[in-house]
Amino acid sequence: MSGTPHDMCLITPCQVAVAMGSRIQIVSVISGQLVNDRWLYLPHECRGVAHLQGYLYVTSGSALYKYNLTGTLVKKMYVGTSDSGNCHEQYSPDNYQNIYQSSINPNVML
Repeated sequence: MSGTPHDMCLITPCQVAVAMGSRIQIVSVISGQLVNDRWLYLPHECRGVAHLQGYLYVTSGSALYKYNLTGTLVKKMYVGTSDSGNCHEQYSPDNYQNIYQSSINPNVML
């Protein structure tokens, strides 16, 4: 793995997505070994990543994007007015049906 990971999420029981810089690295476990599967190069910073129902949700710090697993943008979900510097996604406790993006700004939850 090259670069500094900002966040990671589980895609399948044997595959994770790791957010680093302006790319997402997909890492698989094959025969007990970590294998660099592929890179998704994105046109923005990747500070957080979450997987839900076959899609990757990536935050740049001020925006939330929905990508398919090949790295194609499906939808820009939210765009803030400025870079908060600390936005990330997390799964909700309701059986992984929702993703929430939090911010260091007080009283902000998307």
